[in-house]
Amino acid sequence: MFRCDACAVLMPNKAGTVKQHNEGKRHASVRFYGDADAGPVRRIEFRSPDGKLIRSFRPHEVTDSAAAASRAARELVRRKLLVHTGVAWQNKVWLMLNPEALCGAVLQLDAALQGQLESAECVPPHRAMIDGGCEVSAHFLLALAERLGRGADPSPSGVRLGIRKQADSCVHAELPGYDLTLALADREGTLAEMCMVAALDALFCALGSQHPHWRCGGGSPLGLTIRVGAAVRERRHAARLTQSLCSVLALPSTPLGLRSLHLHVSGPAWRAEDAHRIVGASASRWRACSVSILLGTHSRAGAGSPFRRLPSVLIRMILDAARPGCASHVVVKLADEPPAAPSSHASAFGADLAFIASLC
Repeated sequence: MFRCDACAVLMPNKAGTVKQHNEGKRHASVRFYGDADAGPVRRIEFRSPDGKLIRSFRPHEVTDSAAAASRAARELVRRKLLVHTGVAWQNKVWLMLNPEALCGAVLQLDAALQGQLESAECVPPHRAMIDGGCEVSAHFLLALAERLGRGADPSPSGVRLGIRKQADSCVHAELPGYDLTLALADREGTLAEMCMVAALDALFCALGSQHPHWRCGGGSPLGLTIRVGAAVRERRHAARLTQSLCSVLALPSTPLGLRSLHLHVSGPAWRAEDAHRIVGASASRWRACSVSILLGTHSRAGAGSPFRRLPSVLIRMILDAARPGCASHVVVKLADEPPAAPSSHASAFGADLAFIASLC
């Protein structure tokens, strides 16, 4: 007898029977949704950076690692989705962030990362998705957030047909350093904005829990540039993202995996104090470390500390040497724009929350 670990079912150990089960609807539902009763799984669409369909795959043609990555990427937004959407929009946004679309984004991310290994004469078009050459969707941000925090082997997920896969190698370990540039897609509509905000929040949270495989090239952290632009239009979303990013930048683990963060935002939803808060949160860890060292030079608090015996010049050199490991280099650029016209969604759910947030 053959036992399927995913579905927990027993079947005759025959090639035809096992093949029929692996290509069945129940097995696909368990792989992508984690639920045998979730219903049929649609075809996985692998698209070019400009949205053109390159190839569609049946669910069983996608590897288990790609299916698991899409399911894990969806789970990143489950707990905090209600905070960004409210009750009225929660189910709609959850349906938009479906595992089939996320799996397509996982394949796009794999193609983009493989493009980093290609020569300059042969650069796959998907590389533009992490070089800022084209806009990326909320699904792509979630796929990247899942890859940053993955605790397993972060090699490309790939598919069994059509896309080259490096099965036993780690793409990230072969790179001397990593710099990513993401340009967020600016799409109209409340639903699209909520999807983007939820995905961006998940990406921010992943920066504080990066897997060591991403610190490639002997520990070189990640350099990240995010061009938010006008993808975030409501003040309440900007305030929530600012609060989330500040809490992540203040974590001790964030500077270990994040070398620099450049955030480009525009629109009336963002304010100058948001930029000051984000930059200040990055420096808070450095200030706490400096105070701890300087307390060792105090006559009473540092009576038994070896720092009290060191000259001030050497203390300054120690602080300068410790600074790169205590804080990430954060730059927030706020583009000045004229006040926006009244929103066409003024009567939509959440408009009252946006008004209250604008008063803060």
